[in-house]
Amino acid sequence: MLFHVLFSLISVTIVNSQRVPTIVNITPDQIKDIGGAVELSCSALYSQGYGVLWKKLEREGSQESILLSSDTTPIIRDSRYSLRYDSASTTYTLQIKDIQESDAGVYKCQILISQNSQVSREVRLQVFSPPTFYDNSSSTVVVSERNAVHLKCYAGGVPRPQISWKRENNAILPTGGPVYKGNVLKINNIRREDRGTYYCTADNKVGKNIKRSIAVEVEFAPIVHATKPMVWQALNYDAELECRVEAYPIPQITWIKDGIQLASNNHYKTNHFPSIDEFTDTMLRVVTTEKGQYGTYVCKAVNKLGDASAYIQFFESENPVCPPACGSAHIKTISSLIFIFCILIQRLPLLS
Repeated sequence: MLFHVLFSLISVTIVNSQRVPTIVNITPDQIKDIGGAVELSCSALYSQGYGVLWKKLEREGSQESILLSSDTTPIIRDSRYSLRYDSASTTYTLQIKDIQESDAGVYKCQILISQNSQVSREVRLQVFSPPTFYDNSSSTVVVSERNAVHLKCYAGGVPRPQISWKRENNAILPTGGPVYKGNVLKINNIRREDRGTYYCTADNKVGKNIKRSIAVEVEFAPIVHATKPMVWQALNYDAELECRVEAYPIPQITWIKDGIQLASNNHYKTNHFPSIDEFTDTMLRVVTTEKGQYGTYVCKAVNKLGDASAYIQFFESENPVCPPACGSAHIKTISSLIFIFCILIQRLPLLS
């Protein structure tokens, strides 16, 4: 009799120990692209009569969490979330569609045994997202020549994007070579030749890489070249004196003769023609040259970093120089030929 009682007690103990709720399987850690879908499954034994919950931790290692479902009932009010229950395998499957970056984190399947007792297992969801540039990346940079400049490019995304730098038209970078890898491109002693457009590219193999352009303007003092240091022209004909100026910021350009700054009037016409790459072509037109207009002319350019000048000697010639006297000389030549032709026509009867 005693044997039967002991056997019954042992049997009850074994049965009760076997029926403690437990989680036998949970989905392994997941990696999904943003916008995709995922299913997180949790299979439990002996969970009838106990609460089976899906939660999302506020952050990894935190005790705070968001309740997503209880048994077979979804709790969170988000149409992207749903719950499927399979009674045959006692599996609770949490489904998430149109995955967002905020869905990444740790999800916990939990069985509440008592107020102070529970069993749980966790699964991590990592969401791959394409790169996006941060606002602290450089845009337009203005720096004076021979100074240092740091071009910055920062991007977020999962996995962390790799940053690479190139110049427009694959020109050689100031650091050497056509490509530089890293968030910060350091140019320690920038030159005016380094100005132009730089591109930083962020790539994490999720979707397409992204590119950001950064305009680098290098301020430098003017450099002035006379197109023709010596110019000849005959009296009463127009002459053109030209200079090319390279500078940034755009300089103030003046023409000077005998210490006097020239302005457009009946004797002179000035024009400036800005072009790309901080070049400006400037021209002084001497109108109907007079004796007093021959001599030395100065083309001067000034900006906040300095000034520079070029000198042009203007000499008198016996014959008109083409250009710019081509038009007038050509008309006079035709007139002379017509005059000679008319004289010959008149004399033809006499010759016969």
